[in-house]
Amino acid sequence: MADRFLEAHRAADLVYALGGKLSGISVRDQSVRGQLFATRAVADGLIGSTRRLLVVGAGVAGASAAIEAVRLGVDTVLLDQKFGAFSLQAGCSTRHLDPTLYDWPVDHWQRGSHPILSPPGLSPSTPLHWHADYSHALATRWAAQLLSAVAGTGAPGATLRFLTGSRLADPGGLKYLGNGIRATVEGYKTLAFDVGCVLFCIGFGHDSVSIGNYSGPPFWATDPLSDLSCGLPAPPSVVISGGGDGGLQDYLRIATGHIPSVLYRSVDQFLPIAEF
Repeated sequence: MADRFLEAHRAADLVYALGGKLSGISVRDQSVRGQLFATRAVADGLIGSTRRLLVVGAGVAGASAAIEAVRLGVDTVLLDQKFGAFSLQAGCSTRHLDPTLYDWPVDHWQRGSHPILSPPGLSPSTPLHWHADYSHALATRWAAQLLSAVAGTGAPGATLRFLTGSRLADPGGLKYLGNGIRATVEGYKTLAFDVGCVLFCIGFGHDSVSIGNYSGPPFWATDPLSDLSCGLPAPPSVVISGGGDGGLQDYLRIATGHIPSVLYRSVDQFLPIAEF
């Protein structure tokens, strides 16, 4: 039986995708899915010691998949058009990321770390580990972890090659060769190499931030929302497009001036959890 996780993310033969407009997922879930893809792809024989993995997009999902694949002994190429990893998070100083905030009322919801549980004194089992913080600070730490994997720290003989400022050639970037794919990459120089499969982690594209004559900052942009106050005589009008956890975070920042984790954890002291 085909692996259901792999089938759910299959875009074409030997081509998979973890991003896109129809599959928006949280930062923590991006990391989990990236790691899970590498694990399942190895178990399924899509990638291995003789079948290289190409990952397109050096965000959280792509980096997690690439690092995990190398851990499992798979030579991996990570590709990104930008000249660094985690570019969305690196460019924003007002977006706060907390991996367990919305797990309330489960006991670990105040832990604020990913992975949720890790043996004391041992390295986390996830490719990217992090504690709640502002996104630009997290991007710096994630980049250090990625570069450590590129340098071969802890890798079992496999290599991770990170090609920045590069993209798949158009046309002809991917060509099927029997039970594999020939990938052609353009950047500092043109490269061609064979891979067992390709994983796209390129996100959902640019946010739409205009409604009529109104324009606002996109989700991953430094914004002034925390400086707004509902206590003003005439509160400013703000349109929040989207009802996910990011929209909730923005609403609370505007209404209270606090990030949700600070607000929720202060309120939680006075709200006992009902027993079932």
